[in-house]
Amino acid sequence: MRIAISAVLTLMSCVAVCSAQETPFDLAPLPLETNRAPSVLLLTEAQSNTHQELPDAPRAKGFDKEASPCPSGAGEPCAFLGGFRYYPDMLHSTEHDRTWAVAMKHPAEIVAAAVLVAATAVDIEGTHACLVAHTCREINPIMPKKPNRAWAYSVAMGINGVGLYGLGSAKADGKGNKVLFLTAVVVAVHLYFGFQGFAVAGHVRK
Repeated sequence: MRIAISAVLTLMSCVAVCSAQETPFDLAPLPLETNRAPSVLLLTEAQSNTHQELPDAPRAKGFDKEASPCPSGAGEPCAFLGGFRYYPDMLHSTEHDRTWAVAMKHPAEIVAAAVLVAATAVDIEGTHACLVAHTCREINPIMPKKPNRAWAYSVAMGINGVGLYGLGSAKADGKGNKVLFLTAVVVAVHLYFGFQGFAVAGHVRK
């Protein structure tokens, strides 16, 4: 029995000695790990600062001008245009668009549509005024010969709808300048007859 107790005590003392000897080796790497963390943190901060402080790529002077098919500039003869003077398309009317809806989102087309509708209304109201005063007659065969706003607006705005569809389609094909010119002509005609109607009706009332 004593021999067994002695053996157990001897085994426990060996385990305690072995664990005491292994403890320094287990704790030794800890200072190394703590020393590495600041260096890794500093490296990460340095890399992030480097990415933030990078300047923009240098751009050569006159790059946009040289990339143009007419590098001489606006108002100057251009070989690409057969010697004609080059003027930039400020209204973007010669640019192509994917759809009719995209083409009609350009400011020039929006203004043209609004002015066309307003000029048509002036024409209808002026003609209506002189028809009521019996000082003029309607020469358009598809318009009413007697005062009838509903008929006049329905026909005129329907024609405007077809015209605006053509305007957007032509703009999408890069031919916006031509239809903008035609729209301006139609607007001028509407305004002429509209103000003439108002003038004639007002002159008779006086």
